[in-house]
Amino acid sequence: MRFLPVLLVVAGCAAPVAKPGTVVDASGDALIRIQRVGAALAMENIRLCDKTIGVVPLTTSGVYSPTNGPDRRPRECRVSFRLMPIAIIGAIADGPEIILTSGLLSFARDDGELATIIAHRMGHMIAEYVRPSSRLVRLGAMLGIEPARAPEPVFDAARERAADRVSLFLLTRAKFDPAVAIQFWRRVAAIPPGGNDWLLRHPVSADRIEQMEGVALEIETLRKLDQPLEP
Repeated sequence: MRFLPVLLVVAGCAAPVAKPGTVVDASGDALIRIQRVGAALAMENIRLCDKTIGVVPLTTSGVYSPTNGPDRRPRECRVSFRLMPIAIIGAIADGPEIILTSGLLSFARDDGELATIIAHRMGHMIAEYVRPSSRLVRLGAMLGIEPARAPEPVFDAARERAADRVSLFLLTRAKFDPAVAIQFWRRVAAIPPGGNDWLLRHPVSADRIEQMEGVALEIETLRKLDQPLEP
C-alpha cells in the first residue's frame, strides 16, 4: 500500500488485560497504548459492529468484559491496527485495518485523544459499511477475494459528520468522555493550515464542532433516560 503525506484523518475487570486481535509494527509504549485503547473500543462496541463490519473471536483467553459476559466466548469488533513510523499526524482505514502514524501518537495527549481518532476511523467503517451480496461473498471466498471497498473521497462533509456522530457513541460506550473528543477537534482546528496537510484535506469547521456538541447532548439525554446508546 502506498502512503502519502496527505493521508490523514484526521471496562469492567479483565484477567488478563484484553488486547485487540492484531497490532502490527508497534512495540514498547506505543504497542501497549494502542492495545489498551483499541481493546476498549473493539470490545465494548460489538453490538454496533455485529450489525455492520462484523465481530471476531478475541484471541486472548480468560477475558471478561461487561459486554461479552463471563459465559460467552469473548468477541471484539473486526478491526486491527498498524503503526507507520512517520511524523505525519494521520490515520486511515484499509479494509478492517486502521493505520496510525507515530506522529499521531505523539500528537494525542492521552488515551481519550487517541481513542477519538480510532473511534472516528471506526465511525467511517460503520457508517459507510455496505453489506455485499451473499452470493458474491461466497464466490469471492472460493476465489480468495475480499469484498471490495469503495475508495474514500478526499473530503466529503456528509461522511465526516456521519463518522463524527458514530464515533461519539463508540467513545461513550467504551467509557471515554465525548467532551474530550470535542476538545481534541478544537485543538486540531487551531493548527495553522501550513502546519499539517490534514487541514487542507479534512477541515474541522465551527459547524462540524457544533454538530458534535449537539450529539454529545443527545447522548447525555439518552444516558439519563437509560436508553440504548445507538447512533
